[in-house]
Amino acid sequence: MNDKVRQVSERSLENLKLGARSRSKGKVRHNYLIMPTTAKWLKDSGNASEAIDSLVEAAKDNSLVSSHTHDRKKGQQGLTISSYTHDGYEQKIKDLQISLEETYLELTKVRAANKQLQANLSKAVSILTTTLTMPANNASPIKAVIRAAIELIKPT
Repeated sequence: MNDKVRQVSERSLENLKLGARSRSKGKVRHNYLIMPTTAKWLKDSGNASEAIDSLVEAAKDNSLVSSHTHDRKKGQQGLTISSYTHDGYEQKIKDLQISLEETYLELTKVRAANKQLQANLSKAVSILTTTLTMPANNASPIKAVIRAAIELIKPT
């Protein structure tokens, strides 16, 4: 597949050789939906193909330099987070981290309380289930078991 010769039509090849300027010299097209102020601005500002042509010419003349090859001045640094400390962002971040830790501790306490409530609830259910199997004439043990179940369920 790599030995195939890439073919380009004559017109495309000619357009590639001539560049954007020659292609833009063709038929002028008018769009009557554009507002007159926009049309005036477009006429005054030039077109993008001219800017591209000038960049291509500058690249051919080696007058364009890559952004990675520029030398930095001694006092110039890249953008870092520490350059924003004068605005108080660092202090805000520390405050938010402290708040996050406090919230996490509260969440841990709530989860532990939730687990304890779930355990108490399951104990109460098992106690009440055992009371259903007790004979009806033993009222005092049933009342004691129900009181124990209520103590487990009752909020503190």
